[in-house]
Amino acid sequence: MRVAALVFGVTLAALLVIGGVVAFRLGKIASDFRRARTLIESASTHIEQGQLGPARTELSSAQQLLTTTNGRLYGQPELELVGWVPGIKENLDSLRSSVGLALQMVNGGNTLLEITQPLENQQGRLEVSLNHGAIPLQTVRAAQVAARDLAQVLPGATEEPSGARLVGPIADLQHRIYSQAARRRSQLDNVSRALSILSDMAGGNGPRRYLIAVANTAEMRGAGGMVLSYGVLEATNGTFSLGNFGSIDELAIDQAIDPASLSLPEDYLTRWAGQQPTLLWRNTTLAPDFSFAAPDMEAMFSRATQLPVDGVIQIDPAGLGAILQGTGPIDVSGIGSVSADNVVDLVLNRAYIDVPSRDQRQELLGDVAKTAFNALINGDFASLRPFGDALFKTAQQRHLIFYANDSTVREQVGYFGADGALPLADTQDYALLTVQNFSKNKLDYYIDSSVDLVGSRPRTRVGQMQATISIANTAPADGKASYVFGPATKSETVGLYRGIVSLYLPTGVSLSSADGPTTSSPVATSEAGRTLVTFGVEVPAGETRVVTLALVFPPRPAALPYMFRLVPVPRIRPTVFSMNIDAGDTRVSRGAEPLLTPTVLGAPPPVGAR
Repeated sequence: MRVAALVFGVTLAALLVIGGVVAFRLGKIASDFRRARTLIESASTHIEQGQLGPARTELSSAQQLLTTTNGRLYGQPELELVGWVPGIKENLDSLRSSVGLALQMVNGGNTLLEITQPLENQQGRLEVSLNHGAIPLQTVRAAQVAARDLAQVLPGATEEPSGARLVGPIADLQHRIYSQAARRRSQLDNVSRALSILSDMAGGNGPRRYLIAVANTAEMRGAGGMVLSYGVLEATNGTFSLGNFGSIDELAIDQAIDPASLSLPEDYLTRWAGQQPTLLWRNTTLAPDFSFAAPDMEAMFSRATQLPVDGVIQIDPAGLGAILQGTGPIDVSGIGSVSADNVVDLVLNRAYIDVPSRDQRQELLGDVAKTAFNALINGDFASLRPFGDALFKTAQQRHLIFYANDSTVREQVGYFGADGALPLADTQDYALLTVQNFSKNKLDYYIDSSVDLVGSRPRTRVGQMQATISIANTAPADGKASYVFGPATKSETVGLYRGIVSLYLPTGVSLSSADGPTTSSPVATSEAGRTLVTFGVEVPAGETRVVTLALVFPPRPAALPYMFRLVPVPRIRPTVFSMNIDAGDTRVSRGAEPLLTPTVLGAPPPVGAR
């Protein structure tokens, strides 16, 4: 018994000593790891700020600390001896996993900085240049691959291991490093996608030709302004160039494109049969989903020019303003100085009134677009950052829409919400209002629109909502420029706005009643399988029309939390949306505010939902 007690005592003492050594070592490891993590966070901040010199120094120091720390976590006898003990094992595994992840981030960051070194300017900032239409294609492609590869190996936000048996400091370190990795993964994924789009557009995967559809938002259609001018953007091996620019009438075709070749739905063709969207350029964008308009435009362009095309870039005056934020003001013959600050008012209002020739007025927006793209392609810009920031913002507002034939590029563009596509109408509640101008004038500059949605949306039961739609015409009753204010015929008055109003809603919504002054009775119909309620209005100058719709929503699923998505249309004066919906488990509300960008109210959308 004494021998056994002695052995037990010695063993216990040894374990206590070893435990103390292990605790000391783990504490030192955690301390060094904490220092390394701080250096990684600081380096990440410096990279985001474009300060690459300090970032390199910090990553180098972090790498030295982590390499030493990693060595201490393996091959140490005392760690191997007690590494199996419950509690110690989980904390040791956590440190090993966290240090390994930190090393992965540091090594990946160093690789990226090495690859992108040719993109650094004299101040040490990372910039992609555009020099007379050329980008540094090889470096851009290498950086895209490196960013993609690192993003793929970093854990996502839901992949952090359990911290149930971790002591406080180690649990905190694990959480911080995994959270940081998730943020870096998202950022790297964004960078990779953006560089992938840029590389392909610049001809990195073969020659590219894009149709530039210049949309005049003073005369609205569903997917944006009416297309009155066009241009051609080409790219080969990293260098962009411009082709023809001109009036859209130059691309007129004498026979409609076969709808079957475009896979256009029957309900879309039936609804717009009288408007000939596969023959008339001005009516190609009747549907708000740009994925309908773009293939139609491509087919019409190819019919008119005998040239293939790889995609369509639709841009309106606000989108041109984003380009001008990067190029600076441009001088346009017949107009003068055009800048990001004055382009919308100038080309959509003042120029129509001030320039006496109708033909010249009609070409002004096309002239501005041509001059702006010339300034972009033929200029020398050390950084595309101002362009990227401005273009991303305007793309969120749908003033710039890009459709690519290549499905991979199209998916990347859709990820950033720049493809002009609509959300899935049969899986979520959403609303979008289009007001299309059929008065043969340019009065959308003066049109205000609003939608107010109120009602109930209970789980598993029918919902009842009321939509109040207001269309206000703020144009002066004595407008002198007939091209802007009309009248289009002798029977009309100056400033009369004739439009088709369409409220797009979730699949299966029906109309139970309507009230208000309309030129055609409100009806519920479908377009490409989407439910909408549509009616016609006439609004004289200085007047307002208010139409109220009583809507019946089909029962919503019980499993998902409620959300409502609002989709903007790129109007000069954004539509004002307000709502107050009782969903039973939650209330979705929004004050009367202009809808500038896609907005989700209520619960966040499911992962991967548009």
